[in-house]
Amino acid sequence: MPVAGAETQAHPGAVGFLFAHQDDEFAISPRITLERASGREVFCAYLTNGGEAGIGQRCAESHRVLESLGVDNRNVRFIGTARGIPDGALYLRAAEAFEAASEWLRASGPLAALYVPAWEGGHHDHDVTHAIGVLLAARKIVPVSHVWQFPVYRAVGGIPQLFRVMSPLPQNGDVQSRRLTLTAGWRAFAQILSYPSQWRSFLGLGPGTAIKYVVLRRQHIQNTSADRLSERPHAGPLFYERRYGVSFTEVLDTVRSLSTKATGAEPG
Repeated sequence: MPVAGAETQAHPGAVGFLFAHQDDEFAISPRITLERASGREVFCAYLTNGGEAGIGQRCAESHRVLESLGVDNRNVRFIGTARGIPDGALYLRAAEAFEAASEWLRASGPLAALYVPAWEGGHHDHDVTHAIGVLLAARKIVPVSHVWQFPVYRAVGGIPQLFRVMSPLPQNGDVQSRRLTLTAGWRAFAQILSYPSQWRSFLGLGPGTAIKYVVLRRQHIQNTSADRLSERPHAGPLFYERRYGVSFTEVLDTVRSLSTKATGAEPG
């Protein structure tokens, strides 16, 4: 159940944030601010190029947002852009992204914590990024108990094209819910204006983001589990199955292959 005001245990050193797309940081920006305020060095990596059009602009937008949150530009790596991994195709090149993320984060030094998009069935790139982050624990890059997930968006029941924004799934376990100040909430919400290339996406995401950051003023995170990687995120059709035509079976096949690569055993 949600625990108001709960925090992860304080750790010195560096923390990592693993994203699928440029702009995913909007859903976890208050945590980035908190980590920097705690004196921790923050590293961020993006595993796809964000789309065929405006790739350079998308990278520049995320650079500016992260810089405003106190992240050193030298600690930001656009893995998907450098390797030409298209938005929407991470499940097809997950092994390559996994190795690149492993190599880069290992070079960044031991991590006290790693944050990844939630296992929620919203976008298949998000779920694959989640799996990559969880399986990085097998490489001893971060303790498995310190891999945290943050919700981005997911389907609402069986209603086509509707989604919930930053709403944690009960199936993912206990929720740590941090209360934001009104100023912090408005600042986090206003950052959606920093992504002009994605204005269409934020027309849909904006109302839910306002509710979470300005009205409820909450930031939610949950721990992760390798066992969840063998389970559907939730019952019923997943958002990416309806919207993008990618089946959970395709994502699961990718995750099983990654698990074998990382640990020598399939999840579950």
